[in-house]
Amino acid sequence: MCLANNRDQNVLRFANFQLNLGSGRNLPPDGYIKIPEDLFLTGSTIEPLIKHIYPGISSNPHPPPTYFIHHMILAPRNEDVHVVNRNIIDVFQASAANTKVYQSADSAIIREQESDEIPVEFLNAINVSGLPVSKLTLKVGCPVMLLRNLSTKGGLCNGTQAIVAFLRE
Repeated sequence: MCLANNRDQNVLRFANFQLNLGSGRNLPPDGYIKIPEDLFLTGSTIEPLIKHIYPGISSNPHPPPTYFIHHMILAPRNEDVHVVNRNIIDVFQASAANTKVYQSADSAIIREQESDEIPVEFLNAINVSGLPVSKLTLKVGCPVMLLRNLSTKGGLCNGTQAIVAFLRE
């Protein structure tokens, strides 16, 4: 629906294709969907898609913040989002000093006391909607989007987009 307000004819055609596909309109009787040729990318990995959507992402200096407002990859499942995020953060340029890996808490509290009964590997492997990943890699200059309300009064709401300016412990 966000694409429907765009004035670019290619974007409008893509938006109509998506809307028709999503609502089940104009589907062939055999069930095979013909994807327009101009939507094809060559390659069998995620890298060609990243290079197509974010052509300047590996440049230094980084693209301006407005660049990320107009370029995005949507994925239907959390697992797919994590794969896309890992690949994008790998090609995003930053020095070791401007890169940080944040780990989640890796112990369970059962009946108000810490427990060693649940292995750390199991806790880190949990990947369900509503829980953050166990390992988050951030680089200065990379975009982030909040997935829940942190401070509505401060403007930190679900969907807020920001650029990482610095990293702390």
